[in-house]
Amino acid sequence: MKIENSISYLRNFTLSLFILFTPYILNAQNEEVKGYKSTAEEAYYLNFNTGIVFQNKTEAEIINCIPAYIKVDSSKADNPFNSIVALSKYEEKFDKELTKVENDFEHGIISNAAYSAGLDSLMNLYRTATLGKVLQRSIITTDTNGQTSAIVFKSDGPEATQENLWLALSNDKGVNWKNYYLGIAQNRFFNIKAKQKKRLLPSPLSLQLEAALINITKTPRQVTDTPSYVLLRDNILLSFPIKEIIKDSDNDGLTDIYENKIATNPLSKDSDMDSIADNTDTNPRFGNLSNDFATLGKYLINKIQFLIKSGAEAGEIASIPFENKAFYFFIIEDARLRTYNLATDASIIFTKEEFASYALTHTIPAELLFISPLFPIDNQPNFYKINIDSSNGRISFFVKWEENGWYIKLMEEI
Repeated sequence: MKIENSISYLRNFTLSLFILFTPYILNAQNEEVKGYKSTAEEAYYLNFNTGIVFQNKTEAEIINCIPAYIKVDSSKADNPFNSIVALSKYEEKFDKELTKVENDFEHGIISNAAYSAGLDSLMNLYRTATLGKVLQRSIITTDTNGQTSAIVFKSDGPEATQENLWLALSNDKGVNWKNYYLGIAQNRFFNIKAKQKKRLLPSPLSLQLEAALINITKTPRQVTDTPSYVLLRDNILLSFPIKEIIKDSDNDGLTDIYENKIATNPLSKDSDMDSIADNTDTNPRFGNLSNDFATLGKYLINKIQFLIKSGAEAGEIASIPFENKAFYFFIIEDARLRTYNLATDASIIFTKEEFASYALTHTIPAELLFISPLFPIDNQPNFYKINIDSSNGRISFFVKWEENGWYIKLMEEI
């Protein structure tokens, strides 16, 4: 689900929310709550810049973002760039089968019942058909060289043009598979071509992908829209040593490439030294503490993630999957709110300064959530305002601490 849909849902969510113990509604109506003033908030936003809106980069800046383990060469193959949303061979096959069913129905060759059954069968196949353990609709290219089999695929997210790229690797001709993050995302800033003319596995020790260097100039506001982009350079060949892709220096189950993406320490099994290993820690960059403010942070993140992932087409923003877990990226300004621990999905939390440094050498998601400090309301003890910003707008909460817990009032989107 797109974040703007989530914000609309939030805006229409009229019940007051609560953490801990019994429900409670702030006595003030919306109009009264809006009248509360926070001098701290006004001062903070005088020079406010979240840094979370995706910024275009020059070609030189993009090259600086390319991980050192990826070799970039010119490709001699006659495989010109076509479109950032070109169909893979699996998508093309499904599209042809769907067109045939529709044409047969249109020309009276099949009945209405057969048409409905045909559509249901195709949609079920599209949703569930796999190669190895990978959904066919996500696959870009495959190859086998000797005992080594490989599948390069896109993570299954809500924005079909911006998924992270993964390698499914088998060393026994497809009997057993393991997934590895490649460290790049489709169309950030490489478009990995839907139809590859060169072998994925030129040897069992390396893989290569034909690509074009592009720059997204405008991200779409609807999942079905195509982003605006410019082609910077065509006919690029990306080469990856497999030993670098699978490298796990600290043996914690997370590869070095993956840990670089989520900004944990690839040389330590427990990056934040909280006695929880990185591969099971749902907050691996900050220690997990149990206190009133951590409870508030946990509640806000859980509520936002629930709304993002609810709906007919559940999706994740600013996230990359690991096994059955998704890591969400946040910038959280208030240190007291960073030390929560979630039950399932995990949070990669940055300060604003940390993220500014991270963005210099990483391709970053188009959407991130920026959580402001807790702004004290003037002359109201234990009463705060907190804002959650994205490139699509802002949602605001008033929060108040009383002896039996936190109580929250959701304000309308600004």
